[in-house]
Amino acid sequence: MRKDKPLVSIIIPNYNHADYLEERITSILNQTYRNYEIIILDDKSTDNSLEIINKYKDNSQISNIVINEKNSGSPFKQWFKGMSLAKGELIWIAECDDSCELSMLERLVDTYIKYNCIYAFSFFLVIDSKGEKQYISQRHFKTDIHLNGDEFIRKFLCISNTVRNASSAIFSKKAALSIDKDFMTYNESGDWMFWMEMARLGNVAVISSPLNFFRQYPETNTSRASKKGLTDIEDKRIFDYMIANKLISNNKIFIKQKRMAKKL
Repeated sequence: MRKDKPLVSIIIPNYNHADYLEERITSILNQTYRNYEIIILDDKSTDNSLEIINKYKDNSQISNIVINEKNSGSPFKQWFKGMSLAKGELIWIAECDDSCELSMLERLVDTYIKYNCIYAFSFFLVIDSKGEKQYISQRHFKTDIHLNGDEFIRKFLCISNTVRNASSAIFSKKAALSIDKDFMTYNESGDWMFWMEMARLGNVAVISSPLNFFRQYPETNTSRASKKGLTDIEDKRIFDYMIANKLISNNKIFIKQKRMAKKL
């Protein structure tokens, strides 16, 4: 396969999202970019997810279906399992309750290659549980950008997880398997740590078009964790990590401390 059309391993980690699985899988099978495999990981769902998944078990694009006998307790452990199974040079974590434009993967791959990236991501459109459009996120980037990863951390990633939704990004499998595995010890903020560790290894690019559809609703695990304050505890761990590794300026430390104090 030509270098401009690398194999992409698309990982669909699922837990109790039967209502959205068909839409998610269909949004992938109809992508304009065709060189990919799909890996479906179910974390011992208790709804009818397996019934939906089994509809696609004979599809030639699906290389692996792994059903956990015990719930892993962490989405990031599922990420790593998928990466370990992947045959592709690039990874796309396609969250099971999200969706996207059919040109998304093609545009991300083109951008990733053009700027020799470690990862590339797009803006996303927030949708509700029924798929109704709400608003476009990540407008602070203004236009398409590409930066050295250290600069990306210092300008954007040190204050908050500006990638926010894994479904909007593709990244290097080799790099992802090489970074510290500490991100798997988190329940909610592991993605922020993951994107930070990855950015330290190379370039990052952003497409300022809402190619990804990020579903938000009150019943999500993230919403529940935020209400309980669990996300704040994990974010503090990351803040301490940034200070220890000199990834954040004194000015940004002050800004971050003010934001954390306001939330408390």
